[in-house]
Amino acid sequence: MRRGTSRVYSRRTLVSHGPPGSFHRVFACVTVIVLYNTNMFLRLEPSGSEPLYQQLARQLRQRISGGQWKAGEQLPSARELSAELGINFLTVTKVYGLLEQEGFVEMRRGLGTFVAARSDAHQATERDRQLDGLIDALVDGARALGIPDREVLRRVKEKINEENQ
Repeated sequence: MRRGTSRVYSRRTLVSHGPPGSFHRVFACVTVIVLYNTNMFLRLEPSGSEPLYQQLARQLRQRISGGQWKAGEQLPSARELSAELGINFLTVTKVYGLLEQEGFVEMRRGLGTFVAARSDAHQATERDRQLDGLIDALVDGARALGIPDREVLRRVKEKINEENQ
């Protein structure tokens, strides 16, 4: 695997805290780790609410399920990936272990980690599962904002039509 380039970005965001018109301000610092490579774009947010290993596992699952990585394709070693992302080696090892248990990858002793051969039906099931998660998050978020279900449906249809034109 060709060695990638990782970047760490920090962004300071002004967040108002307190009653309207007050002068209490808090700066929230968000750090994002991005790995660029010919085969890989990963975005991890260490200060996010989701643990790093879950962020990494989710993104790798999406790449494999979406067909960006084909069966038999080698993933970077845990040491390479941890060094590139600036995260603990054991975190990457944990993610690879989870993905192996789920059938996404296979680890070959002395050779590395490879995308597992999966049936089309299994890939479709995984895509459906991921889509359900995205839909659940959208619906929950919209309801938390008080947006009616009909408005959400209208906006989703508009977005799909906009993308198809």
